[in-house]
Amino acid sequence: MSLLRTAAVLLALLPRATSAYCGDHPTIAAEFARSEFVFVGKAVSETIIDRGLNGVGGTNYRVEVERALRGQPKHQITIFSENSSGRFPLDNGERYILFVGREVVEAFPRAVYTVSYCGHSGHLPESQHVLREVQRLAKRPPPNHSLNPDASPAALARRPLGAG
Repeated sequence: MSLLRTAAVLLALLPRATSAYCGDHPTIAAEFARSEFVFVGKAVSETIIDRGLNGVGGTNYRVEVERALRGQPKHQITIFSENSSGRFPLDNGERYILFVGREVVEAFPRAVYTVSYCGHSGHLPESQHVLREVQRLAKRPPPNHSLNPDASPAALARRPLGAG
């Protein structure tokens, strides 16, 4: 085998980078707005997902939802954390504030719930300041994208089809 081919094979077998790149670190409000669920919960179990050398393994964490702050998650939810530099590990029995979204991961045929390593999810009580901000955001009414009363959903529903 040529030296170049040997080097290429060895590089392909190396583990991924040791730290995640967080090009976009959202504000708490931005992450809250784009998350499907935001809640306080406790990790209750974990299952290791082994996908071998070429697949991406990780851990499925079963989390008990204690208090929903955005969305309506079930009482328990499974969150996948990939074995990569962007991993978000959870410790069983510990409480967290979690910003959860769906993501397509190569280890699964469908989208799974994940938590961003680059976001504001974190262990409680260390992330108490994040929880306070999320509680404040959760109490706000949804933004009114128009100050025009004729653009309200009720006014728009009364307009005939095709009217501006």
